[in-house]
Amino acid sequence: MQAIPTYVVTGATRGIGRAVATELAGRGFRVFAVGRSVELLQSLSEACGSRVTTVAADLCSIAGVEQLLASVPSDSEIAGLVHSAGSLVPLQPYEQINMNELAEHFRIHVGVPIELFNSLSRNRTVKRMLFIDSYSASNARLGWGAYSIVKAAAQMAARCAAQELPGTRTIRAYPGAVNTRIVDAVLASDTQTASTFASMREKGEFAEPEDVARFLVALLVDATDELIGSRDVFAYNNPGDRADVFQLTRSWSSDQTARIAAALFVFVAEAIAWFGRRAIHIIGKGLYLQTMWLVTMKRLRDGASLAGCHVLTDSLTQGIRYER
Repeated sequence: MQAIPTYVVTGATRGIGRAVATELAGRGFRVFAVGRSVELLQSLSEACGSRVTTVAADLCSIAGVEQLLASVPSDSEIAGLVHSAGSLVPLQPYEQINMNELAEHFRIHVGVPIELFNSLSRNRTVKRMLFIDSYSASNARLGWGAYSIVKAAAQMAARCAAQELPGTRTIRAYPGAVNTRIVDAVLASDTQTASTFASMREKGEFAEPEDVARFLVALLVDATDELIGSRDVFAYNNPGDRADVFQLTRSWSSDQTARIAAALFVFVAEAIAWFGRRAIHIIGKGLYLQTMWLVTMKRLRDGASLAGCHVLTDSLTQGIRYER
């Protein structure tokens, strides 16, 4: 039997990461969901069932990385590694950026994906790796300095991985404006973007994490190597990208439906055949016992002794053993 594909998703307690873990589990895959909140991971486990193995760990620490490594079987194949762990980088003027805080955000967004891949791939094969990219990596906006700097570094790390890791298909994806905690942070900020985001929320223009997750999982699971290699980055807000990716999902669904229907047909046919054979056997046994009874009764009427009518008792004994 073919092994169920395994996926590792970081940042699985909230937002896009949680939605991706849920979508993967819903499609029947085995998921290792990593996060720091035990409570949120517990709720994810309750929602998704046994397909999800939760790992409560701080991946910024070596102990946290080792905890994940201990959970994922060594010498196994990881079908996909999803880097969704992040942090709320403060939206503030350039002159207020704090060096120590910035270094911590670099550690989460840049250092953790590098360390995690290098650690997992020592004894395991990582087939595909997905990075959640951001338009802010290449667009400077007032008050977004720290966020853009961190995202630019994270993007370059992903691009370097794509160039230097031939054994792993690296995917970068722009989710666009998604209804996650960053939206609340922007709305509460003094940046010029706050009013734009307020208008977008009022018009319902933010994507939901679940919608974006379906796009990302289709990329990670269904996309061919040729499609992934055809462009540097995929954007959820790009109609062409969505059409290409979701067409793959529809094809997968149709193919899976046909396979399931064929398997069900074979199962039902075999079940009917098995019950048919059992029914014939039982009916035949009943007819045999009835014949033996009639023969024995006739012999008794013809004057045979009861001791001589062992056929009846032997047959009934065999019938009782059969029924048991």
